[in-house]
Amino acid sequence: MGKPKIGASTLAFLSDPFEKLLAELSRFPTKHIELIDDGLHELNSERVRLLKTVAKTNGLTYYVHAPFVEANIAPISNDFLKTAMERLKRSLFYASQLEAKVWVFHPGVAPSIGDPTATNFYYGLAWKRNVESVRHILKLAEDMSVNAAMENCCYRRLVKTVEETKQFLEEVGTEVKLVFDAAHANLYGDPNLYFNRFKRQIVHMHACDNHGTVDEHGDIGNGNINWEALAKSVEDSGFDGAIICESLGNLQKNVEALKTIFDFRPKRMKLGSR
Repeated sequence: MGKPKIGASTLAFLSDPFEKLLAELSRFPTKHIELIDDGLHELNSERVRLLKTVAKTNGLTYYVHAPFVEANIAPISNDFLKTAMERLKRSLFYASQLEAKVWVFHPGVAPSIGDPTATNFYYGLAWKRNVESVRHILKLAEDMSVNAAMENCCYRRLVKTVEETKQFLEEVGTEVKLVFDAAHANLYGDPNLYFNRFKRQIVHMHACDNHGTVDEHGDIGNGNINWEALAKSVEDSGFDGAIICESLGNLQKNVEALKTIFDFRPKRMKLGSR
């Protein structure tokens, strides 16, 4: 049985120019890096070439997070959906070029949360569109030999809780791999319960901390997530994918904290045991 690889996201650098991020990659405290294909860091052919050179020189392994700031796979408008899907298809292509281990994507956004009338009227349509879009995304990913996985999210996203995830998996009608975000799960209950309920589908993890009310992206241990209990569940499950640090604080400190938490060394046999 293997053990998880501790990695880090480029989230903390998202407002920096791509050139600055590129220079920082060789100084990351881990060889497993999740690149965010969004905003100032949107991937293109030249950036992929540069990233591959950095990876080869420094022995890096990449994971790619699909666009999420403006990409919504469950809009009511067909025109908006077409634009979002074209953008995600491009992201999948570049993830393939980078030989990314996992391509992470978000579920769609629930419509007009601030308007109860619009929410009640369109929520069902958005949910159905989300299911259809995910089926399409998974087919595109399969055609490009990309390991795509959907993240449990928060706030206006459609798939957040245990019950919503259960319903979604039942309706989509095909195998869906999941990215478990411990901090997102903590906003809706015990992250440990979410992990154990879907551990067979989980292939990738995100880790940062919060106090159960706001998605703070805080330092590991500076919130109320029970990391000891979660680590026990992760170890018992045999999970050997990547656990990506998404804390916005000191990257070195938080990566080291995760390495300590998820250090599954063989248990010593008690004296006299066989």
